[in-house]
Amino acid sequence: QQAQIDYFTKNLKGLEGQVSKLKEYSQKLRVMTSLEPLTSSKDPNSKYGLGGPIEETEELWDDSASLESIIKEEQGSHSTRIADLRTQITMEEESFQEIEKALERQKKLLLSTPSIWPVKGLVASGFGKRLSPFTGKSERHNGVDILAKPDTSIRAPANGIVTEVGNMPGLGNFITINHGNGVTTRYGHNKKNLVKKGDRVNRGQLIARVGSSGWTTGPHLH
Repeated sequence: QQAQIDYFTKNLKGLEGQVSKLKEYSQKLRVMTSLEPLTSSKDPNSKYGLGGPIEETEELWDDSASLESIIKEEQGSHSTRIADLRTQITMEEESFQEIEKALERQKKLLLSTPSIWPVKGLVASGFGKRLSPFTGKSERHNGVDILAKPDTSIRAPANGIVTEVGNMPGLGNFITINHGNGVTTRYGHNKKNLVKKGDRVNRGQLIARVGSSGWTTGPHLH
């Protein structure tokens, strides 16, 4: 029986070490995903931070103690430690599930954040004040004009949903994409729109062709 107790003590110590490593790894991932670190105060039943040397078998013996009482005491100690391990493992499982959800949210955010140019070309006019190419007077230019040859592919810079496809006098053929998280992009002067309202688009997907519809001095993407 004492040999069995020693065996379980050794294995419990190994399991406690593995759980401790999992906890450390979980805490690092929580920091990386901007989640609040777990603390023992969140769960009064949690006994994180337990430690200290395992008592040597020789120290358990004394003249007044019987083998039976020592074994019962050891068995009770093991039961408590096993219960503690179960509690910690349950908390770590919940933590990893929370981390997984946070990573999924960040993945969706990254996919929905414009990060590529919709066309390859030179920027002819930036956002802000400029001289109008039609009147020569100062005006506010609410966009970026990228020079490109007619029929050049226009691609979505991020995942999103097409919320508008139409034509207006100044912008010509245009497309509007809602990327979520308050980000919306619009593409104008298109020769041809290749998506329709309600379509889901992915980063890099072809959505239109460069043209010179609307008020323009030549083919480009606004």
